Amino acid sequence: MGATNGRAFPSRKNCVLADEGFSLPELIVAMFLFGIVMTLVVTLFATFNSHFTRERSATDSTNVASIGMNETSKVIRAGTIINRDSGSDLPIFVVAGNESVRLYSYLAADSLNPAPIMVELKIDGNRQLVETRWDATRDGTDQWIFPAATPENSTSSRVVARKLLPPTGSSLPLFTYLRPDGTVIPAPVASTDLGNIGGVKVTMTVQADETERAAPVELHNRVGLPNLTSSRLGLEG
Repeated sequence: MGATNGRAFPSRKNCVLADEGFSLPELIVAMFLFGIVMTLVVTLFATFNSHFTRERSATDSTNVASIGMNETSKVIRAGTIINRDSGSDLPIFVVAGNESVRLYSYLAADSLNPAPIMVELKIDGNRQLVETRWDATRDGTDQWIFPAATPENSTSSRVVARKLLPPTGSSLPLFTYLRPDGTVIPAPVASTDLGNIGGVKVTMTVQADETERAAPVELHNRVGLPNLTSSRLGLEG
């Protein structure tokens, strides 16, 4: 180390060493380690995001299926026979198909003056389950009469479930009709067999995830018809 007028200065060798910084191998190793850490972070984030999306989609499918099943079961369970003073009574079901059902039901909005309505539950072209209602009126003999089941005559229409999947393979359709002894009545049910329906099995399969990363949700419910007589339900004895 040189000295001038009593002051010391660093040697040229020490100045070179102080300015060296990272060597090329050290820089390569540092970049390699940084790449590994970033890969782990991105992978962890992607895995968490994918899992969260699947769980959210499964929850959405469950919510849609549950609401649709509750509404459908409520309508069917309230099904009622329309009594006639003369002639045959009207059976609960007007139309009974695999993906549509129309029936008379007591879902009174006015509990003081209850009146039956005609209700249709049908899957449209967008795989939405649509509920349509028609109000009844009384004729001159004080009997309930219903309008033609056309959209123009309907009182209300709403979607009760969305994104329903069609049946595949051996899976069940939306509606399966049962006799009181539990045997299946082939659908569409013939008009002569509508009065023999003692229950309906509802199978609702919903896929709310358009990417199909989450599995669809399938719910089943066997709905009885309490407004039928006990003998029709096989409950006597």
